[in-house]
Amino acid sequence: MSESSGTLPTATEHEPDVELRRYYWVIRSRMWVVVACFVVVTCLAALYAFKTPANYEAVAQILIERQAPRVTTFQEVYQLQADKEYYKTQHELIKCKAVLEKALEKPGVARLFEVSPQGASVKAGWPTRAKRNFKALFGIKPAPLLEPWGRLARWVQVQPVRDSHLVDVRVKGRNPRSIAKIANAVAQAFEDFTLQRRLSTTGEASQLLERHKAEQEKLVRQAEEALQEFREETKLVSLDVEAEGNPILERLAQLNDQLTEVELRRIDLQAQVRAIKALQDAGKFDELLSIPAIRSDPMVTSLVNKKVDAQREWQEIKVSSGLLDAAPRVVAAQEKAELAKQASQDAVKAAVEGVSTQLETLSRREEELRQAYNEQNRLALELSRKSLTYERLRSDVERQRKLFDTLVERLREVDLSGGSETTNIRLVQSADVPKIPVGPKRTRTVTLGAVLGLMLGIGLAFFFDYLDDRIKTPEDVQRYLRTAALGFVPDMKVDKTKAQMDGFAQRGLVSLIKPHSPASEAYRTARTSIYFSSSPKSAKTILVTSVEPKEGKTTTASNLALVMAQSGDRVLLVDADLRKPMLHEVFGLPNESGLTDVLSDEASAEDSIVRPYYDGKNIDNLDVLFCGTKTRSPAELLGSGRMRELVQALSQKYDRIIFDSPPALLTTDASILADICDGVLLVMKAASCRRGPAQRAKQQLESVNASILGGLLNDVVPSKARYGYYGYSGYYYYGYSRYYKDYYGSEKADEEEKS
Repeated sequence: MSESSGTLPTATEHEPDVELRRYYWVIRSRMWVVVACFVVVTCLAALYAFKTPANYEAVAQILIERQAPRVTTFQEVYQLQADKEYYKTQHELIKCKAVLEKALEKPGVARLFEVSPQGASVKAGWPTRAKRNFKALFGIKPAPLLEPWGRLARWVQVQPVRDSHLVDVRVKGRNPRSIAKIANAVAQAFEDFTLQRRLSTTGEASQLLERHKAEQEKLVRQAEEALQEFREETKLVSLDVEAEGNPILERLAQLNDQLTEVELRRIDLQAQVRAIKALQDAGKFDELLSIPAIRSDPMVTSLVNKKVDAQREWQEIKVSSGLLDAAPRVVAAQEKAELAKQASQDAVKAAVEGVSTQLETLSRREEELRQAYNEQNRLALELSRKSLTYERLRSDVERQRKLFDTLVERLREVDLSGGSETTNIRLVQSADVPKIPVGPKRTRTVTLGAVLGLMLGIGLAFFFDYLDDRIKTPEDVQRYLRTAALGFVPDMKVDKTKAQMDGFAQRGLVSLIKPHSPASEAYRTARTSIYFSSSPKSAKTILVTSVEPKEGKTTTASNLALVMAQSGDRVLLVDADLRKPMLHEVFGLPNESGLTDVLSDEASAEDSIVRPYYDGKNIDNLDVLFCGTKTRSPAELLGSGRMRELVQALSQKYDRIIFDSPPALLTTDASILADICDGVLLVMKAASCRRGPAQRAKQQLESVNASILGGLLNDVVPSKARYGYYGYSGYYYYGYSRYYKDYYGSEKADEEEKS
């Protein structure tokens, strides 16, 4: 049978608030711890609050303005950092050694921090003296004594006022007048220290500026001399290339214009010469007049016009007179026309030669202008280089003069500010003698002590619960043993009126004596759990064992046998605890012949098995096989083949066989029997059995492949369950027991039923 089939659902699977209830019962079960811590811590807090002398606080307020000294524009002699870092630095300076030593120089302040000849502070309080005496008692070397300013630093607290430039200098102590004097002394000392530092910085800045002024004056003279020497060396009136009227640049511009004009004319004339040559080569002399250079010649134009007029006159004479070509008048006109034509051709030739001559002249002129332009351009470039040098020297003179003027101005400002005893630190409010103490805050201290005491108590309650490894609830059985919880049995009260039965026998037969009691119902619940956690045949032989002695395994075995017999099963109860048999005491019968006798073949099983009785009547469906004669080798007998044969034989006769065995951790008997039986029931005493031994017992049984039916929690005390001793399960049990008692009326119903 697997463990999962017999595992009952835990309470956490059904109740969302189970953890809160568990926390509640943990606190309630250890309420004495919570109350004790609450009372002790609260009383200590109250004692401290009312025993501590009144403490006062004096506050002096300082204004720190953001003021950066202007000494030079190129280098700050007294340079301040960013605002945040600046103010933080000022706050730290208030508690520096230089400031506090100045504060100690104020009247009446130094004596507050005097040291006695023995090295102890005159104003030391009783905690300091007690600590010093304790160290001296155990020979512990005391810490080096602080200097007066170091002791003063412990008194002073610097607190900036939020969103402002104000700073509070706070001093706490028991003497109102003394702390007010200290606060004012520290604030005034910081103001004096800042002023002194400013004056010292101003003097240093003045000396530094004087040195820089002398050096700068020398540099100005050197720059001016270099500029004048350059002017004399170049011997030029103007070196400014951008200035109007510069002769070199004007000459360069004129030559550029002339060169451009001649070059354009030469190109045009050269093109016409090429065209003339082409027409001459082609023999087209008449088309030479189309060339602009030829056509523009006055001589050519005049002769061409005369040629045209002579030819027109010749044609008119010839046509109008009707004369023959040989006529004298016609011949004369023709000769005149020929002469005019020849003259025009000669003029064209002369013009062509003139164009060629003009082209040669323009080419020579162009070359001359180009040479003159290149020379002038060289002079302009040289002028530009000299101009750059000149501008550099002139700029250097201006820069040196500007720096010199700035130093003179800053020196004048420093001289003026040096005579003013003002600073950016001001004491805006002196500390008044406090009249109302600021501590101790008795109400808050006591309240805080109460809260801490309550928290400490609750924490200790959970800590003790964490250290408590006892198994107290069925949930613990499921959680730590990983097995089913078959229920829990309450403790059973002994009826002292039954003189014929001792308490052990009454508890062993409680299911018979008090069938309506909570304990009897608990055993019936365990019986039902066993029936439904396995098939009817799989748990025919059941071993009942415990982790340690005195946990109720014999009582559980006898009552489990009784309730199974009451359900109609034929049950055999076997006392297999051969080391300390107890079943015969439960039933009040002699332990004469039993299991050991049967296993050693000294008696038969039929003769050794007895039918127990109660109140003069046999108990139906129940037989008992006691231990019998004690033996020196119980483990060998229980592990023998005869034992297995006996169990098999008895299984044919009985529906259930229940074995009462020794505790699982003390002997190996339980492990031997667990290998023979179909199932094992592990009995644990509530709030007594611990998790470690229980887990080892379970592991030991599982090592022999035992089938563990589950665990049964025994001897649960209802009164403790009511107050959370067993956790929230005890709360449920307590409510159920009250309901059960109301339902049956009382346990007297058992007696009335018997009567």
